[in-house]
Amino acid sequence: MEHIVINAVLKPKEGLQGQLLSELKKVQAVSREESFFSGLY
Repeated sequence: MEHIVINAVLKPKEGLQGQLLSELKKVQAVSREESFFSGLY
């Protein structure tokens, strides 16, 4: 499986910094899980 690298600059709306960080952490966790499980096959 090929690795895909995505770079982005995100500027949250006023007062939504915590929500943005929370969503990015969810994406990071899922990405790590997929990376781990793809290495098992």
